[in-house]
Amino acid sequence: MRPTAHARHLSTLLGAATLRSTLLAGTLGLLACGGGGGATGPATGSLTVTTSTTGQDPDPDGYTLTLDGGQATPIGTSDTHTFPGLSTGSHEIELADVRANCGVGADDPRSVSVDAGATASTTFDVTCKQALIGQIAFVALRQFTPQVYVMNADGSDQVSLVNWPAQEAAISPGGTRVAFSGPSATAGGLDIHLVNADGSSRVDITSDSAGQDDHPAWSPDGSRIAYDRYRNGDTEIYVMNADGSDTANLTNDPGAEDREPTWSPDGSQIAFSTNRDGNFEIYVMNADGSNPVRLTHESGAVDSHPAWSPDGTKIAFATDRDGNLEVYVMDADGSNPVRLTHGTGTETEPTWSPDGSQIAFTGDRNGVADIWVMDADGSNQVDVTMTPTIEGSASWSPVQ
Repeated sequence: MRPTAHARHLSTLLGAATLRSTLLAGTLGLLACGGGGGATGPATGSLTVTTSTTGQDPDPDGYTLTLDGGQATPIGTSDTHTFPGLSTGSHEIELADVRANCGVGADDPRSVSVDAGATASTTFDVTCKQALIGQIAFVALRQFTPQVYVMNADGSDQVSLVNWPAQEAAISPGGTRVAFSGPSATAGGLDIHLVNADGSSRVDITSDSAGQDDHPAWSPDGSRIAYDRYRNGDTEIYVMNADGSDTANLTNDPGAEDREPTWSPDGSQIAFSTNRDGNFEIYVMNADGSNPVRLTHESGAVDSHPAWSPDGTKIAFATDRDGNLEVYVMDADGSNPVRLTHGTGTETEPTWSPDGSQIAFTGDRNGVADIWVMDADGSNQVDVTMTPTIEGSASWSPVQ
């Protein structure tokens, strides 16, 4: 039977109502999910990093930023850089390539939280101290008293650093201080002294009237100083904190001379010279004094003044195995010794440039001891002091 007109009308009304209900439900569902035709909010944010540097001798090349362990991004010493499009949540930012005479004032690296649609910010405050940048400290006998001087690597601008007698000098890893051996300020011994890079604030940090403390050598992180101490006919290697506290005896060879310590670049070992086997040889030991190992084996020769290369692969030293004292270099395990100098007098006390490309040393081939500089392979030897006075004990600043 065919539906009546009334039935067809009722069916149409019910269908329309069902359609309206379906559309309404869909609309409510879209609104619940953040839809409904409005624009979706941002899912990322940004991070702005600022550097603020104060003090003296900041690195003109600036620093680098590393975000979440990614690629390094250059930034100036007082500069701003923004990282856009970062996911929300915590991010790690690190300021690196900070020159050794400068320090970051707060956590580095640090975590910064980034919110959607917002820009987070953080500032690295860096403070720099006056430093000897690429310069050489040395001891010169001028005006009848040996004192610490500093100069540029080419020998220019030679100036007295401190008005105090000195014997050996060593520039700190940050270039901000110089350690040197000199007469005790309070007694009759030879002590280790510290002085700032501008010559101020000299302080005696060993003050040992019973000993002769000499040949200071900084640990790579600048926290400790190794040195040799002569007492009661015995010379041993000691180490102390950079303020003179917590002194520890590293070697114990009664009757022998253990002297002239030098740290490996990673701070794990110390090379030194010793005559515990009869003649002076180069040894290496762990930084706590354990496991001493002999590196050179030249019976009857004097091997002395070891100096570790900045990359840790070589040790320069002085030896008279060919007659007079000359500068040699060998692998850090004692193999492959190579003669670098061929003077007619004494060539000794090598020290490396911070990039390892050159070596400074003391040489008297011109009739008086001067500071010389040569390439690391022994070529291009140049007398850079060229004075009628005696110079020696060069120490090249590790800071470039």
